Amino acid sequence: GFFTGALELELLWTALVLQVWLVLLLHQLPWRIHAANYVDCWLHIGFVAVVTIGALLVTPKRKDAFVVVGPLTAVIALLVIASLSPLFILLFRKVRRTKRFLMFLCHHKGGAGIWARWMQVLVEEKDSQPIFL
Repeated sequence: GFFTGALELELLWTALVLQVWLVLLLHQLPWRIHAANYVDCWLHIGFVAVVTIGALLVTPKRKDAFVVVGPLTAVIALLVIASLSPLFILLFRKVRRTKRFLMFLCHHKGGAGIWARWMQVLVEEKDSQPIFL
């Protein structure tokens, strides 16, 4: 086969598989602790970079390996850059100061309390942030 003895191609395909896994990781964010998701993403990006650089440093045994190595390296580099943008967006959202409550809802005595609670239920069904009542 084409990959027999072609270490540089095996490394690049490994980097490509890791890159697909990174995209899935960014989409799903499987860890309960948000910091674990960020650390996992950064470790994946670092590992993809190390494997890709390692593939470029290997002296190819086959002369036609360069036909695949160049474009595959470019695809991996573009995927790494594309993966960094959602990661920076996630970090920005986490660092950005957020309000604890969506709104402060107040009411006048007795009967208005029922209407305020009803409005609270309706709004909280549409938005995940709590309402202070």
